[in-house]
Amino acid sequence: MNKLIFALVLCGLFSPAIAQQAYEEVVIGKKDSIYSKILKEGREVWVHVPPQDTSIFQRKTYPVVYVLDGSAHFPAVVSMISHLSSNRLCPEMIVVGIINTNRTRDLTPTQGDASHPFVNPDMAKISGGGDNFLQFIQEELMPQIKEKYPTNSFEMLIGHSFGGLLAMHAFQHHPQLFDAYVSIDPSMWWNKQQLLKEIQHSKRTAAPMGKMLYLGIANTLPTDMPLEIARKDTSFNTEHFRAITALDDHMGALASDKVKYAGKYYENDDHGSVPFITEYDALRFFFDFYRLNLGPPEFMDPSLDMASLIQGHYENISEKMGMKVLPDEAEINGMGYTCLEMNLLDKAKQLLTLNTKNYPNSFNTYDSLGDYYMAVKDYANARKSFEVSVRLNPTSPSKEKLEALKKKGD
Repeated sequence: MNKLIFALVLCGLFSPAIAQQAYEEVVIGKKDSIYSKILKEGREVWVHVPPQDTSIFQRKTYPVVYVLDGSAHFPAVVSMISHLSSNRLCPEMIVVGIINTNRTRDLTPTQGDASHPFVNPDMAKISGGGDNFLQFIQEELMPQIKEKYPTNSFEMLIGHSFGGLLAMHAFQHHPQLFDAYVSIDPSMWWNKQQLLKEIQHSKRTAAPMGKMLYLGIANTLPTDMPLEIARKDTSFNTEHFRAITALDDHMGALASDKVKYAGKYYENDDHGSVPFITEYDALRFFFDFYRLNLGPPEFMDPSLDMASLIQGHYENISEKMGMKVLPDEAEINGMGYTCLEMNLLDKAKQLLTLNTKNYPNSFNTYDSLGDYYMAVKDYANARKSFEVSVRLNPTSPSKEKLEALKKKGD
């Protein structure tokens, strides 16, 4: 596959010697492709997979975010998720940007009204393939992504404008497809507001328990028009805005314990600028339960069972996401060694033991626990831990540590 390269742009003055150096490329994803029998054409997707060290730690799996209008939004979504996940505000995720071939055909759920100022006859004629496109995603694209990449069961859809319209159509008519939907300034005016009317006639959402929806609303109003005037206006100039706010009013009233919903009006953003801030707020909203703040007070409290605190937090995450989520092996491993270095021995034991329970097939977890026992001079338990590590992986560093223990006669 060809790699999707985004060059790092460096600004400043350099000496001739530095200027001649070759710079390492910054890669955030790669191009992949699939031939769709449903759409009868080849489709390109851009895929970002979080980096992971599988030489030491067990292979991780990730939620998947499918991004419509991929070439426009893929870089921003990848960077945003990378930043938020590094600060434990959301999980690391695979991002799949779906590149357009016929945007109007694929992202509109019904045939358009050619009498609308935004819709010419040719555009109306090719429109209305949204269900076909969702079938392609469900039956062809998703299976390929699951086969080729380390995915888990949590999936999200992000769409803007026509893409936002399709996201709302999927939420209304195919809610089982994704766990979370982000609809950004959707074109709810499409086809005489047909989808909006369908949603408004719903007395309750058809979405299964646990689904999430975030709606971003841009400021597309005529300059200086107050909101209260815009809501009562009947002109073409406010149709796009009024249709989305009507959707927000209905969803806000319809929201229940089944669906986690929020809509927000971004007064300082227009239709073009609103995707980035909406995507950020949606991720923070969806994963408001994800962050666990651990600081010096928690580490220094001798009465606090750190392992129980962390495990309980991830059990809550698992319940919210509808799947088993474990504390990150590498992160817990690092915290355990930090506690060893700080002579917080009880905390180190709690954390490194927790890793062996959550990752019983990882040679690294037992090697690390053996290092703890070595630090406290419990050579019998160190030997047992190292032996398990070698049994799981004959090339484990524990092999040399066992030899050293034999030489010492411990």
